[in-house]
Formats: sequence, C-alpha cells, structure tokens
Amino acid sequence: MRKYVCPRCGREIEAMENHEIGLCSQCVAELTSLQYKSSVSVEFCSRCGFCPMYGMKFEDLEEVVHQMVMDSFEGRNVEFDIEKRSENFFRVHGKVVDRIGEVETEKMFDFFVKFVPKVCDVCSRKAGGYYEAIIQIRSPSREKCLQAESLVKDMISSESDRMAFITKRVDVRGGIDIFIGSKKIAKKVCSHVVSEMGGSVKTSATLVGKKDGKDVYRVTYSLRLPLLAKGDVVEWKGRTYVVTNVGEKISLTPIEGGKVVVLPLDERLDVIGNIGDVVEVQVLSSDESAIEVMHPRTYETVWIRKNEDVRDRAIVLLTKKGLIHIPNKFV
Repeated sequence: MRKYVCPRCGREIEAMENHEIGLCSQCVAELTSLQYKSSVSVEFCSRCGFCPMYGMKFEDLEEVVHQMVMDSFEGRNVEFDIEKRSENFFRVHGKVVDRIGEVETEKMFDFFVKFVPKVCDVCSRKAGGYYEAIIQIRSPSREKCLQAESLVKDMISSESDRMAFITKRVDVRGGIDIFIGSKKIAKKVCSHVVSEMGGSVKTSATLVGKKDGKDVYRVTYSLRLPLLAKGDVVEWKGRTYVVTNVGEKISLTPIEGGKVVVLPLDERLDVIGNIGDVVEVQVLSSDESAIEVMHPRTYETVWIRKNEDVRDRAIVLLTKKGLIHIPNKFV
C-alpha cells in the first residue's frame, strides 16, 4: 500500500487517512484541540469593579467573561453564548470552528465562571481615609477656589492611575483642602491648575512613618491663586493693560504699547474685561489716533482710541469702561 508523508510532522500516513485535510490524525487533533477548565473562579472588587486577573476595571461582569473566552481561544473563530445563572455565576457554551486547508472542523465547549467578590486594596485605602497629599487651594476669591476645585476633580477623574482618588475635601478659611490618594497625581494636578489659572505652588512634606525601612512622607501642596487670570483686561494708574502672565507675580502689558509691568499677586487691580470676549468690527474711517467703528451692541457709530494701525477691520472689546481697540498680538 502506498504511503504518504504528513507535511506538518513528517510521519508516514495511509493513503486515505484525512485525505481531504492532508495531515495525519495526530496533527489534526493537535490543531483542533480545546484546552480549558470546566470551572473557573475569578476575584473582583465589588465596589469599583477592578479585576486583578486583567489589572483593570470592568463595568459589567459579563465583559470579563467575554474577555476570558476570547483569550482562551485567541486567534480562532469562536461562537458562544453567555448565560447568567445568578449575580456572580455564569455558564458559557459555544463552539470553535477551525479551518485546515479547505476543511472546517467544529468542537463544542461548555464551562462555568464564578466571581468571588472582594474589596481591592485601593478601595480598602479609600474606606480607611488613606491619602498621600493635600492640595490647599487658597484665593481671596471664592469663585476662583471653586473653579480650581472643578479642575482638580476633572483631571483626577480622567486619570488611569488607580491611586488618583479624592479621600475628602474640607472648606477652610480662605479656600479648600483636598486630600489626594497619590503624591504624584497631586503634583501633576497642581501644575495643571497653575497652567490654566496662574498662581504659584509651594511644597512641604511631613514624616508620617516608615515602610520597608524607608521614611514615608505626606506632601502638602499650597496652591495660591490670584484674583486675576491671564487675558484679563485691567486698569492700573490710569492706563489699560492685558494680563499676559500670572505666576508668583503678575505681568501686565499695556494695550497702547510700552514696557511690561510686573506686580505682586495681591496687587488690587480693576478688571474691566477679558480678551476672550473680543469681537471683530468694520472700520468706517480713521485718523492718526482714532478709528470710527460701529458699536457691536448699540450699532451706533463711535470713535475710539487707535492702538495699532488698521485697515478695514479691527478687534474691539466691550468693557465696563466702554469700547476699547485691542491690538492683534493679544488675540
């Protein structure tokens, strides 16, 4: 009887053995075999949905079951159904369809997944009031404090780091204290707030104990916010300025041109508008020192001081002191 050689393993096979596939029986069995446990126990956090098996949170336990099936039969064509038997108990049944050459083979599978609810380490720390840092938001303006708090919450909610959580917040005189689970995240958040709102951050650390022979510190970030924000239009000593930088001090650039003025954060300035509210208007006529434009609210023609050369269009800002021509460099 004529012998054939299996192209996969090199074994001799009978002429009619798996003729359509062209492989020996052992290779066919290896290629189509299913290896899985009939019952699997999986731990998950009943508070946040964190699953240690995958190192991530899941909104629904069925998502975990689905991921388990796809991982178990990775790279193969799988058809399956998930049956929820109880809150934490699922049955999975389906088939794997393999194609070898022009031939399809099907094998069925059936197994159970039991979820064991526990409290993860992060949720346990939250419940115990754990924190590594305090962000102390301070400003003479309550509105500024609340704005900064909103930025802190938004940034923490968008972080993937599981230690990015707020343990508590406390209203204090002059501001708000926010207790954060991670020193690293707190530092990142403070930098973000300063970049958005200006101000300064001072850092101090307090020794709270030892871990594995190393000192453990809690960090306090003192976030001092100014009354002003970048882009505010202010009056100071009879001249009009744009706030161009807010850090440990305030930088003011005069609208009509000239040197930048640097003032302390607590300098009292009259805010009359903000660059974010500028509009573009048609220039009707002009001379060496003024331009005639249509008022954006009353639609009356008015003459205003010209702060840079213009042609047919100009940028203006309606302030509580009237209409002001804003040079393009500020927009």
